[in-house]
Amino acid sequence: MVTYVAEEDTAMCDGSLQSYVRAIRPTRIEYVASGQSLASVRIELGYQSRDDVHIEGWDSPYVEVFFSSYRLETITVLVRSSTSAFATVRSYVLVQDYDWFDQNDNKGIMRLTSITEKGKNGGALPAWTFGYRVGVAGTQDTWKNHTLLETVNNGQGGSVTYSYANVPYIWMEGCGRNTNRYRVSQMEVSDGMGGVQRTVYDHQNPWAWTGPNGSPPGTAPDCPDFEFGGYNFVRSQVQDGAGTLYRVMENSYHQRDGNALDPRKGKLSLSISKSQVGSGELARSATTWVTAVVKGVNWVYQTDTTNTLGTSSQKTTYEYLTTSQNNAQYGNVTAMRTYSDTVGTLYRSQETFYFPANTSGGVYIVNRPAQVLLKNETGACKGETRYFYDYQSAYSKKPSKGDVTKVRVGQTSCGGSWADTRYLYDDWGNSKIVTDTLGHMITTTYDTTAGVWPMLYACRRV
Repeated sequence: MVTYVAEEDTAMCDGSLQSYVRAIRPTRIEYVASGQSLASVRIELGYQSRDDVHIEGWDSPYVEVFFSSYRLETITVLVRSSTSAFATVRSYVLVQDYDWFDQNDNKGIMRLTSITEKGKNGGALPAWTFGYRVGVAGTQDTWKNHTLLETVNNGQGGSVTYSYANVPYIWMEGCGRNTNRYRVSQMEVSDGMGGVQRTVYDHQNPWAWTGPNGSPPGTAPDCPDFEFGGYNFVRSQVQDGAGTLYRVMENSYHQRDGNALDPRKGKLSLSISKSQVGSGELARSATTWVTAVVKGVNWVYQTDTTNTLGTSSQKTTYEYLTTSQNNAQYGNVTAMRTYSDTVGTLYRSQETFYFPANTSGGVYIVNRPAQVLLKNETGACKGETRYFYDYQSAYSKKPSKGDVTKVRVGQTSCGGSWADTRYLYDDWGNSKIVTDTLGHMITTTYDTTAGVWPMLYACRRV
């Protein structure tokens, strides 16, 4: 359950000032355990007023402008004890600063500078801190909207440092103009004890696209509807602190389909591992993605992956049969078939049935496997597992919460003799008792304050 606060303002509408909601912000998130009337965990979000609120049109009575006057300052996690009183178990303090365009006019960029985690008694861990820069070398200091994250420090000696490069002249298809982007050119990770790993990135073939609702080519200088399609090739060169190269990864991504963005954009299609740039391949992984329109939107799904190491290959195919998903398409993988070599010799299949789904009464549980079958190259069943949910008597019955309460494994390939493992949960949803097929029990007790952290494991033979 989430509690919100609305920030209201007024604007002229039909000749008179009318109220509208300028922003909403969550102030509390509560988690209520099944069967309980009171929340067991509560997250409180604290805010302070922010100063960089003078965005374009902020003081105009004739337009609706959407922005918040507040910034997130604290996150507090509380749990309810057995006496129904909430107690703090953890909190986070966020600190921001401003890089001003014009401080007198309250125009600037707000930046997160540190996050401090505190325990239930207020003791603080070293703060994580964040440093920034404006653009790359040569960028004007006044271009505050070019602010880039440069350093992250964990307060205990570890750090990450980012370097950037400017990518100019990115063509915006359908707009008739170019845009530009900053890209990460190098990332250096230090453990604070002398260990350094440096990754140098090479990005190729950037592209952007303006959709059918955009302005005609050349008529809109800003082309506000364009979408950046990223890069279709990225090379990563991993080095040690002395600059010695020890791994190269070359990744290719889906990006464009003719003069439009590909619905599969951002999906990895090919990954190649090398020891040096230009050297032979050590390994490769090729993935096929397919697009289908489901209920008016693009559904992008994986159909196969082929992994090659030297001259040996293994291919895995993926199926999404509606007959194994309660006669509906919920996007679950219903079969994985593995082929052992480049000529496509099937040697193993795993078939999964997700029936029955539960989509009634405010419940939406569609991804819980009910039955898993393992088959050999001839299709003969060699292993079977059945999953029972929410203390139901049969694996074919609908789950109400989705908690696995019994797992039944066939001991003689498929069917026949069964070995059952049972699971019991407490009111918080934690696994409390696990009983194997021989009656051996593992009992876990949790802290009485939060009901989150395991405090004792007890093994008992019945």
